[in-house]
Amino acid sequence: MTGRPGGKHERFAWAYRLRDGKIFTFSETQRFSGSRNEIRHEAARYAVSRIERYFDSRGSR
Repeated sequence: MTGRPGGKHERFAWAYRLRDGKIFTFSETQRFSGSRNEIRHEAARYAVSRIERYFDSRGSR
């Protein structure tokens, strides 16, 4: 892949409001390598792929 050495860090955040009004928030940082468009594509895929994980874990906090 091309791009800057070491890749680019992208920060993500998800928030869910339950019916009872309780809000759960999650955040993380992930590193991606590649061209600008490759990083955008991978970051978008990553963000969507984490939705189910955090949604399913919201009740265990």
